[in-house]
Amino acid sequence: MNLLLLFSLTLGFKAEALANTQLEVQILTPTQVYSEIQKRNVAVFDVNPEAIYKKGHVPKSKNISFSSIENHLPKSKSARLIFYCMNEMCSASHQAAETAIKAGYKNVARMPAGIAGWLKQKLPTETIQ
Repeated sequence: MNLLLLFSLTLGFKAEALANTQLEVQILTPTQVYSEIQKRNVAVFDVNPEAIYKKGHVPKSKNISFSSIENHLPKSKSARLIFYCMNEMCSASHQAAETAIKAGYKNVARMPAGIAGWLKQKLPTETIQ
């Protein structure tokens, strides 16, 4: 019984932490991300494996891995950052956005639809041969 209570409390704290982080991260659709790329200077980060990135990624996005996220972020803590991964089932963009927030960045967004949602909307992509 105590183990069950501890497990429930742990899940509760994790859910609360996730909710608090989501309040700081703006959620964008693929169309909104495309519009932001067209209108202003944004740093877009693809948190997918390199093989997926090479096959097709959001134009001007930079492929990063979890182990080096902070090394690739701009110096300005007020820079507009957008993260995405594969799709709604993937948590990599959320984790990357959370890392940026913990590092002090204030203007962080993510695109939960990921590259799958981007392709579904028939938005342009870049590839690497």
